[in-house]
Amino acid sequence: MSYIPLKKCRHGHAYRIRSRNLWIGVFNKKTKGFVGIREKFGDEYLFEEYHADTGAPYGTVHPIRLIEKCPLKDIRDDLGSICQTCKAPVKFVEEDKKTHEGKWRHVKKTNCPEDKPYGASAMNLSNGPLFDYLEKVSKREIKRPCHSCGKIQKHGCGSFCYTCPGEICVDCFNKTHGYCRPCVAAGRNVMRQAVGYAKQHEKVKDHPKKLLEADKKGPEESKRVSNECAFQMRVFALCEEGLFKAVDGFEQAKKPSKDKLILAAIRFRKAAEANKGNINMLSSGVSVKEDPKIVEYFDSHDMLLRVAKDKKYAKS
Repeated sequence: MSYIPLKKCRHGHAYRIRSRNLWIGVFNKKTKGFVGIREKFGDEYLFEEYHADTGAPYGTVHPIRLIEKCPLKDIRDDLGSICQTCKAPVKFVEEDKKTHEGKWRHVKKTNCPEDKPYGASAMNLSNGPLFDYLEKVSKREIKRPCHSCGKIQKHGCGSFCYTCPGEICVDCFNKTHGYCRPCVAAGRNVMRQAVGYAKQHEKVKDHPKKLLEADKKGPEESKRVSNECAFQMRVFALCEEGLFKAVDGFEQAKKPSKDKLILAAIRFRKAAEANKGNINMLSSGVSVKEDPKIVEYFDSHDMLLRVAKDKKYAKS
């Protein structure tokens, strides 16, 4: 799914994002992160996650849509540490550089005691104005209608279409296997699945050769390669299943298409359906030329792979 790159994100602007714990966040250019409201065990608090372009393992945010400019200048998730007793600012003073041990001390002298083993009792001061702003934006955004069915859901749209920035409800996500209805009708999901199928086919087509080479190197290598090939075959089967579901969904939309990849995928789907019980006959030594259905199956399969390699489908 496409997202807004880090270079194009605007400092101090609110975004609809896809991440681990947040769904709306304000971008901070200094930290390259998004500050939003996180819910955990019933508690809500400000939390920051970082843009996906910063890399793994902490780059988890994919900004999808710009909402508006945040009116606040201070967009930090917390405003520093304060004493739990007197509410005065405190800081951590390191006393041992080797063990990094130290105590919390008041920034300015107060009558508040620091006699505990860790010094003063410190706590983070949350950015209250930012929390209130994000809460208002969340209440407004949750009323946006589903991009697929047009209905306003009670808990909002929690999912995105795989091929466009459209926000869809859980029901539509399950019905159309992760795609909004406009994308299903346009066949974008068929293109995406077809390209994925072709890429996975490249990985599995050389399995016999890999297994023969592994057998020569010994039983351990043979077992490792065998397990790797078995995993890739399972993924390939899932890619084929996803492609067929995408084609079925496109045909249900009853929107004709002249796109070569979509037409090739439809042809392959029909050939596979007509050949359900015949493909296994090839392992018994039956000649391909003896059955025209099998000929059509392999012809349509080769056509799909050729078309999917076209550069214009590279970003699907």
